Amino acid sequence: MDAEIKKEFEDLAVMIGGCFDKVDQRFEKIESQMATKEDLERFATKEELSLGLGAVESRLSAKIDAVRSDVEDVKVAVDKLDARDKADTDALVGDVLELRQKVEAGARP
Repeated sequence: MDAEIKKEFEDLAVMIGGCFDKVDQRFEKIESQMATKEDLERFATKEELSLGLGAVESRLSAKIDAVRSDVEDVKVAVDKLDARDKADTDALVGDVLELRQKVEAGARP
């Protein structure tokens, strides 16, 4: 029975040894893909990101304000054109009505 137990222990030792080799290979693979201290130092800190986002927000806010101003300018221009178009149309209709009255009255234009 000692030979059987010895054989089982040897088989278990070989199996366990193979498992450790596999675990070592996995750790080596993981370590090869991990960021180094130098890699991590190149990343922005929370403070740097906050400052960067603040600058981006500020620039976007300025651009949005400029677009809003441009839209307001366009609205004003459209309102002026609309008022001018209405005035021109009213004047044209007035001229047509005046000509019509003259024609109906038999007068020459």
